[in-house]
Amino acid sequence: MPVEAFTTQPCHDVSTVLSSVTEEFDYLNDSVQEFNQNILIGRSKEIRVLRDTYQKVETERSFESVFVHGVSGSGKTSLVLAIREEVFQNNGIFCTGKYFQNSGLGQEPYSAIMAAFSDLCDLTIQSDACNTAQRKAIQECLGSDGQLLVNSVTNISPFLDYEPHSGIKHESAIAKFRAACKIFLRTMASFKEHPLVIFLDDIQWMDKDSKELVKAFLQDTEMKNLILILAYRDEDDEEIEEIKNIFPKKNELFITDISLDNLEQEDVLDLVKKQLPDSSDKIRELSKLVFRKTQGNPFHVLQFISTLQRDGLLKRCDDSWVFDIDHIQCDMMVSDSVAALLSRKVQCCDRETTEMLKVASLLGYNFPSEVLIEVVLPALNSEASVREKKTAECVQSLLKKSVDSQFLEETQHGYQFSHDKIQATFVSLMDKIEKKRFHFAIGRSFLARSTDASILQAAVHLNRAGEAHVISAKDKVELADINLKASKYCECRSAFSDSASFLRKGWAVLDEKSKWSEHFALAFDLVESLARMEFINGDLDACRVANKEVLYRAKSIDMKIKPFILEIDALVAANDGVKIITVSRKMLKELGFSIPRTISTLRLLIKLKGVRRLLAKTTDEDILGLSGANDPKLCTAVNIMVRLGSFAFSKQNVNLRVYLALLVTELTINCGLSPYSCIGLGLLGVTELLLGNEEKGIRLGELALKLVSQVSCSKEAKCFFISRLSSSLLYFKSRLRRLLGMYDASFYASIEIGDISSASLSALTGFYLVLFTGGNLKALERSINTVYCRIGDFRQDVFLLPLKPVQQLVINMLTRTDDWESLTVLT
Repeated sequence: MPVEAFTTQPCHDVSTVLSSVTEEFDYLNDSVQEFNQNILIGRSKEIRVLRDTYQKVETERSFESVFVHGVSGSGKTSLVLAIREEVFQNNGIFCTGKYFQNSGLGQEPYSAIMAAFSDLCDLTIQSDACNTAQRKAIQECLGSDGQLLVNSVTNISPFLDYEPHSGIKHESAIAKFRAACKIFLRTMASFKEHPLVIFLDDIQWMDKDSKELVKAFLQDTEMKNLILILAYRDEDDEEIEEIKNIFPKKNELFITDISLDNLEQEDVLDLVKKQLPDSSDKIRELSKLVFRKTQGNPFHVLQFISTLQRDGLLKRCDDSWVFDIDHIQCDMMVSDSVAALLSRKVQCCDRETTEMLKVASLLGYNFPSEVLIEVVLPALNSEASVREKKTAECVQSLLKKSVDSQFLEETQHGYQFSHDKIQATFVSLMDKIEKKRFHFAIGRSFLARSTDASILQAAVHLNRAGEAHVISAKDKVELADINLKASKYCECRSAFSDSASFLRKGWAVLDEKSKWSEHFALAFDLVESLARMEFINGDLDACRVANKEVLYRAKSIDMKIKPFILEIDALVAANDGVKIITVSRKMLKELGFSIPRTISTLRLLIKLKGVRRLLAKTTDEDILGLSGANDPKLCTAVNIMVRLGSFAFSKQNVNLRVYLALLVTELTINCGLSPYSCIGLGLLGVTELLLGNEEKGIRLGELALKLVSQVSCSKEAKCFFISRLSSSLLYFKSRLRRLLGMYDASFYASIEIGDISSASLSALTGFYLVLFTGGNLKALERSINTVYCRIGDFRQDVFLLPLKPVQQLVINMLTRTDDWESLTVLT
C-alpha cells in the first residue's frame, strides 16, 4: 500500500490553506475570556454522597461502588474529580482511567483499567508509606499472578518477584487474568491506610473484555478498603442495558447510585455569575435566557455563553458585561443541543484549523502531535528540503491556537480534545470517502513506527480505510499480516475478544482463491490462532469450525499436533462423550496408534498380562532413568490417551480407562518418558489396587509420585495425579501428615495454571487430612476461607460444591451450641 495512494487524493486544498497558517485566526480576539469548565454549581448533595461514601470506607475498611450517570455535559467527571484533592489531602490514593468514543478496537486492551493500575503503582511507589518491607509483603500476596499484568501495567515490576507463568490452560486463560487483576487490586487496597479510590470514566464505551473485568470487580466479596466509581451516560437505551448487565444481581448493598439531572434555574444563575462576575440585575435576565436555551445542561451553558462572547453578543466593558437580550434572542436561532452550538463554533474556524482537527478527531480523543504532523505532511507541495520543518511549525501553531480556542487541551503525552462532543463534531464534518482516506494515511504513519502498540493502531486505521485503499493482492496480504500481529499484541495482554476480532478481519481480507495456494503460512497461522482464541472466549462451535479448517489444511502430522489437543479440549469442554472417543481414536490412528473399537475383557486381560511381565523385569531405577521421548508424535499420542483416559475415569468407562493406562505404561517403558507418563502409571496403579494387588498398586503409585517430581513431567499432569490418584495409592504406606504439603502445593500449582477442578480436589483432600490427623480447626477454617476466595476468583462456583460439606463440618465443630438450626454455613 504505497503512501502515494493518499497524497494523490485532493484534501480540500490543504496545501493551499496551510500556506497562510501563520495568519491569526479571524475569530480569535484578545478580549475573549476563557471560562472555567470545572466549576461545580448545584451539586452539593451529590458531593456530600461521595464524601459520606469515603468516610464509610475509611471507618469500616469496606468496599463500595458508586455509579454516576447523566446525560452528556451534566458534569459527571467534574463531580467525581471534585473530591480528588480531598482524597490526596487525606493521604489517600485516587486513580483514574477513561474510555473513549469511536475508538472500537483502537483502544489499548483494558485501557482505562490499566491506566488506573499504572497510576496506582506510581502513586504507591511515591508514597512515604511504601517501604521495602511493604513492597515485599505486596510481592508475597501477588505471587506469580502479578506476572500476568506485566504487559499491560508497565510499572508493576517493583511489586513482582516471581518467574513468569507458563502452561496456563486455554479454557482458564480469561478467568486467570481476571483473577490476577482482582488479586492485584485487592492486595494494593488492603495495604493502604486510607481508602483507595478508582475512577473509571465513560464506561458506556468499554470494550467487551473490560466489561467482564469490571463485573468481576463488582462481584468480589473479598475486596476491602476500596471505592470503585463508574461514570456513564444514560442517553442510549442499548448502552444503558449493556451497562446494567455488569451490576451485581444479588448483593447490591454496597452500590451507591448518583443520577445527575440538569441544573435548576437558580443554579444556572449562580453558574453564569461565576463565569461572568457582575452585580447588575441584567445578569439574571441573561441567565433566564441561557436556561431556556440550554435547559440547564452545564456544558451547554458554558458553550452558549462562550458562543455569545465569540460572536460579539456579550462583551466585557470595565467591570461589567454588556449585552442586548433582544439581539441575542434574534441572533441565536439554534436548537437547544450541544452539537448545534459546537457546529456554530466550528464554522467560525478558519479552514486550515478545521482540516487539522478533522484529522486529529480520527486519531482519537487524545493523540501524539508527531503522528498528526506525519499525516498532514503528504498533503503539502512545498520543497522536500523544507517540507518537514514547515509542516511541523504549521501544525504546532495550529495546535497552540486550538488550545487557546478551547478545542484542545495539552497533555503530558500530546493533546486531547476538551470534550468528546467536540471530537465528534469534527468527525461529523467528513463524509465516508474522506474518513477512509485519512484513516489510510494515519494507518501508514503508525505502521512506519514499527512498535507493537503502533502495529495495533495501524491495524485499526487500515481496517477502517477498507477496500477503497486496500486494493491489490499485495496490499491485502500485508493487511492480513498486520491484523495477525495486532491479535498477538492483544493476546499478550489477555484481551482475547479483541484478538479474535483482529484475526477474523485478517482472515476476511485475504483473497479466497489464493490464500491457501499462495499464502499458506499466513492463512494457516491466522486460522490456527483464531481457533485457539474462540476456545478461550468460550465459543466452542466457532472453535471447532476453525480447527476443522486447520486439520484439513495441515500438510504434515507435526502441524496437526496442537490442533489435535485443542479439538479434544473443545469436546471435553462441551462434554460430548461420544465424539471425544470417536475423534480421539481417529487422531491416534493418524499418529500411528490404534485403539480397538470394542475392548473385551479377554483383550484387556491379555494386555494386562503383557504389561505386568514388562514391569516385572524392569526396576524402578530403570524407569526413572529413562530418557525423554524425542518423538513429538509419541508425546502427543500419550497426551491424547491420558486425556481420553481421564475422561473415561470420570465417566466410569472402566475397560477403556484400564486399556489406555496399560498402553501408556507400555509406551513409557519401551519408548521413553513423556510429560504425561505419571498419569498412565497412576491409573494403572489404581486398577491394580481395585483388582486386589496391593503391592503392585503401591509400587506404581510411588513410582508415579517420583515421576511427578521430575522436570519432564508437565504441571498439568502433576496436578491431575496428585488431586485424583495419589490419595488412592499412597494412603496405605505414607504418613498422612507428610502428605499435607503435597496437597497444598498441588492446590496452588493448579490455581497457577488455571486447573480449577484439580485445585478443588487437592484442597478437599488436604482438608480431610487435617481433620483425620487432629489438626487445628481454627487454622483449617482460615484455610477453607482462603481456598473459597481463590477458587471464587474464577467465578466457577461448581468447584466450590465439594468443599461445602467439610466447611459445614468445621463450622459445626467450632460452634458451641446444641441447637442444630443455628449450625449453618456462614458464607
